[in-house]
Formats: sequence, structure tokens, C-alpha cells
Amino acid sequence: MNCPRCNTPLTSTSAPCPACGYWEAPPPEQRQPVDTSHLPVRKIGFGGAVHNFFAQYAKFSGRATRSEFWYAYLFLLLVTYIAPSVIGLFSTGLSVLFNFLFGLATFIPLLAVSWRRLHDVSKSGAWYFIGLIPVVGTVILLILLCTDSDDDNEYGPRKV
Repeated sequence: MNCPRCNTPLTSTSAPCPACGYWEAPPPEQRQPVDTSHLPVRKIGFGGAVHNFFAQYAKFSGRATRSEFWYAYLFLLLVTYIAPSVIGLFSTGLSVLFNFLFGLATFIPLLAVSWRRLHDVSKSGAWYFIGLIPVVGTVILLILLCTDSDDDNEYGPRKV
């Protein structure tokens, strides 16, 4: 058999061409699944968390890792407190308007990432509303959001 790109004779179809490096992957039905159960949970970085926060704007299904949730929350805190301070140097009214519009734009994604975070600890997303109970509910919600991820559950496999 010859390489389809450079016509060099190949000794094996399971290795790249020695001349040009071309390799045609086997069709999906012949590929072996990769076992990832032994791998540690992948920690998402700050930029990835912010990207996921907006990319999954209103996605309430699936799971969100602890780092994904807390980095997104950190981003919201930074923008909510730093940007209005800078804008407030020029106009207080503009600062209030910015905070209102930013809060309006990020309310649904914050609810969605919190919902997915609760899924990650094997709780229904509706547990988010326990935070409406003064003091006790807020503490319970905070504990749930800080809890480590569960293994595979009814909301999907553990992210690796």
C-alpha cells in the first residue's frame, strides 16, 4: 500500500508515512474507546471559565466543575466592583446604569452555572432556591457550591 499524499510505499497502515507524515485515521467504528476513568478532574482556568460562562448562557443541563463556577463568580465580582469604580470617576449615573445592565445581562448565566454546579454534586438545580431562606439557606447553598464533584451521576459523567 502506498501513501495517498506522496505515493511512498507504507509498511503499516497504523503508522504515519515516513516521508511526509501523512496518516489516515481508521474509521470511527474501528477506533478503540479511550479509558479516562483514571485521570484526575481537569481544572478549568479563569479564561476558560469566563468563556464557558457566556458560551453556555442559558444551558441548565450538564455539570460545572467547582473551579468553573468560582472563576466565573470571581469574574462577575471583579466586573461588578472595578468597572463601576472606574466609570464612576467620570459619571455616577453612568456607573449605576452599567451595573444595572451588566447585572441584567449576567443574571441568567449566573443562575445556569449555579444550576449546573449543583448538578455536579448530585443535587437538583432547584436547590439553588434554598438560598432564599435567610442565613441558614445561604449557608447550606454555599456549602453545596464548595463541595467536591461527585463521580458519574444522573446529570452526566464527571468532567475530566
